[in-house]
Amino acid sequence: NFAFKDVQGEFLKRPEAEVWFESDDGAMIDQMLADSLQSGQRINQTVSVRITCPSLHGDEVMARFQLTLSVKASKKK
Repeated sequence: NFAFKDVQGEFLKRPEAEVWFESDDGAMIDQMLADSLQSGQRINQTVSVRITCPSLHGDEVMARFQLTLSVKASKKK
């Protein structure tokens, strides 16, 4: 299971259309899951997320978030 324990955000520009949430931390999240499976413990790490509004602003960042992701993985029974 997973949860977001903490959220910090910086809003830079107001998006007026559909937004995309993107992160480059996928490998770190995979490692968190592997570590939790091996140890049986809950793992907490900060994940960075950037928000864009591609239809109006291309790759310009509208907001940035730092989320503390908390995962505890268990093997399927």
